[in-house]
Amino acid sequence: MSEVYNLQLKSSAILSVPIQAYDNDFSFIVNGKEYKTSRLVSDLLSTKISKIHANDPTMNFYIIDTEHKGDFSQIIKLVNFEGQKISTCYLQFTLEVLEKLGNEDIELYYPKQGKEEITLDNVFSKFEHHQQFETFYRKNITKELDFISTHFSEILESKEDE
Repeated sequence: MSEVYNLQLKSSAILSVPIQAYDNDFSFIVNGKEYKTSRLVSDLLSTKISKIHANDPTMNFYIIDTEHKGDFSQIIKLVNFEGQKISTCYLQFTLEVLEKLGNEDIELYYPKQGKEEITLDNVFSKFEHHQQFETFYRKNITKELDFISTHFSEILESKEDE
């Protein structure tokens, strides 16, 4: 009886692919400004675009309009698989864009992450804020819902009006 072996290409192999060498055959149009890149980059950055390309490989642009202003080139730099520093003034823009791209493989780390205590006084304001960008704050939302469920009777007593 012969043994069966399993062969698999590691996902880390993408790190050696010269992504920037591909033709700039795709455009992101963000708040009216065009950012040229490759289809490969567009598919890596956006699950939504990747799904569209599966059905329509000729699609070569994607329009994103946001309330806040920022620099989309910072988001394109994510394909280097290195952390990108985002200043507080561009955070809302960045979160808006990333939510519209629909990629759950992009993680947001922030200085106070995990250090902010959830209390009866702040749980609802935190939850409301985090719901705006569910993709990036899903861990926070889970913690806040757990807190609400374990402290439900206390919340009913102290926050009855709310």
